[in-house]
Amino acid sequence: MLSGRNGYYAFSRSRRYNPTQLPQLALKPGTRLGPYEITAPLGVGGMGEVYRATDTVLKRQVALKVLPPEVADDPERVARFQREAEVLASLNHPNIAHLYGIEKSNGTLALTMELVEGPTIVERIAKGPLPVNESLSIARQIAEALEAAHERGIIHRDLKPANIKVRADGTVKVLDFGLAKPIEAGGAGQAGAAGRESLSMSPTLTSPARTMLGIVLGTAAYMAPEQAKGKPVDQRADIWAFGCVLFEMLTARRAFGGDDVTETITSVLRDAPDLSLLPAAVPAHVHAILKGCLEKDLQRRWRNIGDVRLLLDREFATGNAADVAGRSRPGAERRLLRTAVILLAITTALAVGALIIRRPADVRPVVRFRLALPGRDLGQSLTITPDGSKLIYVGDRGRRLYVRPMDSLEPVEIATGVILTQPSVSPNGQWVTFVDESTRLRKVPTSGGPSSLVTQLDGGARGATWLTDDTIIVGTAARTGLLRVSASGGPLTPITTLDGSGLDHVWPERLPGGRAVLFSIDSAARGASGDDSQQAAALNVDTGRITTLVRGGSRPRFVAGGYLAYMARGKAFAVPFDVDDLAVPAGTTPVDLGFEAGSFAVSATGTLVYATTNPTGDDDNRSLVWVDRSGRETPIAAPARSYQYPQISPDGTRVAVSSLGEMNDSWIWHFGAATLTRFTLESSVETAPVWTPDGKRIVFASDRAGGIFNLWWQPADGTGSAERLTASSIAVFPTSVSPDGKQAVYWSSTPTGGRDVMMVALDGSRQVTPLLQTPADEWYGVVSPDGRWLAYESNSSGQPNVHVRPFPTTDQGQWQVTTGGGRQPLWSQDGKELFFFSTDGTVMHVPISSEKGRFSVGTAAQLFGTRYYGSEPTALVGRTYDVSPDGQRLLMIKSEPGRNPAGASPDGDVVLVLNWAGDLTRLMQKR
Repeated sequence: MLSGRNGYYAFSRSRRYNPTQLPQLALKPGTRLGPYEITAPLGVGGMGEVYRATDTVLKRQVALKVLPPEVADDPERVARFQREAEVLASLNHPNIAHLYGIEKSNGTLALTMELVEGPTIVERIAKGPLPVNESLSIARQIAEALEAAHERGIIHRDLKPANIKVRADGTVKVLDFGLAKPIEAGGAGQAGAAGRESLSMSPTLTSPARTMLGIVLGTAAYMAPEQAKGKPVDQRADIWAFGCVLFEMLTARRAFGGDDVTETITSVLRDAPDLSLLPAAVPAHVHAILKGCLEKDLQRRWRNIGDVRLLLDREFATGNAADVAGRSRPGAERRLLRTAVILLAITTALAVGALIIRRPADVRPVVRFRLALPGRDLGQSLTITPDGSKLIYVGDRGRRLYVRPMDSLEPVEIATGVILTQPSVSPNGQWVTFVDESTRLRKVPTSGGPSSLVTQLDGGARGATWLTDDTIIVGTAARTGLLRVSASGGPLTPITTLDGSGLDHVWPERLPGGRAVLFSIDSAARGASGDDSQQAAALNVDTGRITTLVRGGSRPRFVAGGYLAYMARGKAFAVPFDVDDLAVPAGTTPVDLGFEAGSFAVSATGTLVYATTNPTGDDDNRSLVWVDRSGRETPIAAPARSYQYPQISPDGTRVAVSSLGEMNDSWIWHFGAATLTRFTLESSVETAPVWTPDGKRIVFASDRAGGIFNLWWQPADGTGSAERLTASSIAVFPTSVSPDGKQAVYWSSTPTGGRDVMMVALDGSRQVTPLLQTPADEWYGVVSPDGRWLAYESNSSGQPNVHVRPFPTTDQGQWQVTTGGGRQPLWSQDGKELFFFSTDGTVMHVPISSEKGRFSVGTAAQLFGTRYYGSEPTALVGRTYDVSPDGQRLLMIKSEPGRNPAGASPDGDVVLVLNWAGDLTRLMQKR
């Protein structure tokens, strides 16, 4: 939560509090949660929404911290929420905001907390430095609150002025233990803890929706160096933050500052606080307190906040702090100060000696983390900014592009679409390019904002890199060689020429200086094998000269220190590399880097990030099963494959189904003959098959022409050739054919990343007619068996739900079939019920009546609770189940036991390695 004047909300000093700046919150004044009545919103933080409320039973004002609806079903968020409640419940101290309890009402989970009136420290110091005696009084109370928490084994981890309030009576309240965690055995100084701690445990800089400067900088300025480096932390991180807060109260300036997060963190890691800025009235021993709190070396920092509190207590035991500087102290106080100074000197000497004896000053330890990036997708979907401060990745099965600051708990969504791939970062780290489902190259600021079109890529994309002259080099799947385009948009210009060998130039990666790029000379076919036909090469952009660097290598990356890392048959290797001459020394033996990866990236600062492949496979082992209405399964003898989008033929004798993997095609399973026949034979992707009502043809989506998915159809018996139905410049996917066989219904992506429902005439005119074009997303449109109704999925109500409209006159009415969420609707063959997935992935059905032209909906009920592939809310392009003609069985896709569970991501792990370039240097020197 964020603290502030009216409860828990504040901006930085440069942004005064303004209730009109609050985002739209879920609960309105007058809403009741149990005995609590909402009276006003207070603010939003990364962990929840905060409201002022009246306790109608005890007649008091409280603060309610509520999980926002969009994350209320997120187990991780709920767990953090529960953790905060448990932490607060274990703390009972006058300087810590009290927890009254947890309220669960109407599906809403809320913490009931003490409403602390009064300004935050941020608001107090906005007018200038606080008086010395007041600063030290506040500091003493903060120290008491931290001491109470530390004694309970709890670290705050996000102490800052915005999380500290001062009531009118002078009582200090420390707020926001949402990031608190138990102190682990061994502490931050133990190397063994490094493997247990993740960067995800770093304090949050911003929530996804809030990127205002003051909030972004609000935490970075108070992070201890070990936090900034992603290392494990103990109570000494709170002591560092305490010193930062005390310094700021006394000076009205941050101890460590900068114009952005990177500069701020750099200051934390590099600079010493300027204690000369402290007022003359600050006692000498407070200088010593600050110096001990703000020591970058853990071994030299105060170890216990209780010791700091004792020193402050001595100050107040002798009178007004403002008068102390020129007054001699009693002997006991002088002895305590002398002891503190001696201990500090001894600790400093020991630490310096240890550094001299144990290792050279320029050797930094290598730290490895496994990162949890929810919904991350494999492929070329992961990269890192040049300064190593942010990860950029594609998540939610291609629907969202995220930026994950290294020092943040939460990723920030910066773009949405249907099939987003291949992010690439500009040299200054301020922009990201990506490719959408229509193979358009787009760019978006890493700070968030609208995306804009750079260019259209023919044949699909195979990598992009942004040069220092603000041009972008791209590779495509159309055997065009490397192409160049201005980052502001414009025509593509070839910069390499293919030699006719059948190999293409793909996966470019800029080199330092921006006048040369690394790239792969690779097979034009997807899924290159990694054999000697591949080459890692370099291109001098000015001269056009190409140099082969490694045969049998692909996707090369430059590593600071003079090395070339690359992939060969899924494993990572490295060789020495002269970046000036663009050459690898003759006779060089590659060094095995010890990891396998689907993709990897290296920052200019030497940070490595890579995505491992899943040892349990990539979900190739899905099978087709019948499931009756009671949930009983009957296996189908079709061989296991990476099945998607099954469609039963109208007569029930066959099923058309897509398959991922080496051959991205559609297949037909014949139930009677028990044979699986490949229906499409192109090297392109063929997916989402839909039968015509007479069972003679199949409509499907293919990227065979120009790399953009369009509708095609061809005879189901394998005779004849495919015929193109649409010529869209953006991706389209079929979902239904009208019962009279005259129209194919499909959904189309939009330039803004949304979805519309369209139809195309099958009578030869190929006329395209919009069915649903609204600001909301609509897709999965399917026509009822009598041809009168269109069921579809829409998020117009705030979440995906099933709706029905008249067909084809969709503007003549609308009925919302589900209210609690519903996906992938499907009619029974008699038109008397609709099937759909619930939000939790179970299969539901609801009776439908349309007698005398009146449409009505019955009560939905669950058919069975087992979750199958495709039941999770991901960006799939077609329906992942079907129903038998008699409506008694459903055809489902099941992941085999021992492999990925149904609906699980096959992504493997994301591993981050700090200071990897130095480790690579040592590894290369040992070879």
